[in-house]
Amino acid sequence: MDLRDCAASARRWLFSDFFPFWAECGPHPRGGFRERLDLDGRPRDDAVGRVRVQARQTYVFSRAALCGWAPDEAVALVERGVDSMLGPCRRSDGLFGHMVEIGRGLSDDRPDLYDNAFCVMALAWAARALERPRLLDELALTLERIDEALAHDAGGWRESIPQRTPRRQNPHMHMFEAALAVRDAGRPDLAEPRLEEVRALMREHFFDAQSGRLLEYFSDDWAPVADEAVQRIEPGHEFEWAWLISQDTADDLEGIADRLYEHACACRNEYGFVGQSHSLNGALLDASKRAWPQTEALRAHVVRADTGDANAADDAVRLYGAFQTMYLDSAPPGGWIDHFDSEDAPMVRDMTAATGYHVVGAYLELIRAAL
Repeated sequence: MDLRDCAASARRWLFSDFFPFWAECGPHPRGGFRERLDLDGRPRDDAVGRVRVQARQTYVFSRAALCGWAPDEAVALVERGVDSMLGPCRRSDGLFGHMVEIGRGLSDDRPDLYDNAFCVMALAWAARALERPRLLDELALTLERIDEALAHDAGGWRESIPQRTPRRQNPHMHMFEAALAVRDAGRPDLAEPRLEEVRALMREHFFDAQSGRLLEYFSDDWAPVADEAVQRIEPGHEFEWAWLISQDTADDLEGIADRLYEHACACRNEYGFVGQSHSLNGALLDASKRAWPQTEALRAHVVRADTGDANAADDAVRLYGAFQTMYLDSAPPGGWIDHFDSEDAPMVRDMTAATGYHVVGAYLELIRAAL
């Protein structure tokens, strides 16, 4: 196989398996989307789910609509997601809560930066899929409220209200991703200040120039957490940042992206998979393998291959085949096994809908680059 073969395979899987499967099994009878299915693809109609899942599924079907899968059905599913987000998932102040009783209202209304970043991103994609610019006004209100309620004097934003520590780079990464989506939806005026805020955090705090790694945990004033029981390196996030930086118009982070990609690649096993985390000295801490770091590795390889890196193209082909075999082939068509232990035995009893956001992002990047 070459990259074109992989891209054609990915498109077939998305159009024939993934989108139809989640269009049928994903919607919750009360409205919005199910949190999870069992490993046979049967619904588990949990009463309460994460707001971020509503946002991620809205993103998934926005991408489906924009790439031409069953336009009427895809648009209806995007509408369903938007109704859930702007209805039961949203607080009266314009921020989004953390947990929702599906179709009814918030069961945990704490505003969490991670959740709100995903809601902003999903609204940006939905505005494009539905050709509904007023959704950009809705996300503008949320961004304004995030700045008012969560902005931190030391830079960036608080994790939540009430504030949690340690602070993390991860929700800021997703604010960067959300700002890129807002920019691409036609509101660079809203996007650029947030992009620059996170660029500054990457330059000054997230990236450790001495080791070339991405730090995850910080004190309130952005000092890296020194406790080795807390601080860790996640290769999946390094791959994710390498791809995100490639989507930015600013070029001063390209050197950082190169080093993060290089170090994440050094963590791979013979199949191209990465484990969950490493210590600062490189020791493998958690050898289990979630699906999402592998999709972020694939996406990072693809964008490197797109610039002419033949090794990255080979890595993408190898990883695509291994990912299909391990994570997808043993699940119902359109689904996945999300987590394997160090011996490649499944660690889950259900299928989280949240993983679809990662798979769709990686596969559509492969299709964009190769077809």
